[in-house]
Amino acid sequence: PAFTSASGYYLFWSRLFADWKIAERLDEEGLCTAYHDADSNSPPWLRNAQTGWSVWTSHLRAFEPCVLVVR
Repeated sequence: PAFTSASGYYLFWSRLFADWKIAERLDEEGLCTAYHDADSNSPPWLRNAQTGWSVWTSHLRAFEPCVLVVR
């Protein structure tokens, strides 16, 4: 599954990395803004999926754990 927002970001299940991704392109190997380690049967918009996100922090040049709510 894949979804897009008005801001132009995509939320999709990555078969290559086996996680949920938020990215500017719908591309397995493109730049990723955030990812959620879960299985494909655990969509990130469920309440229990608010934790477990890692978000890219440009000044640290690394992914940092973050609470993120997908609506």
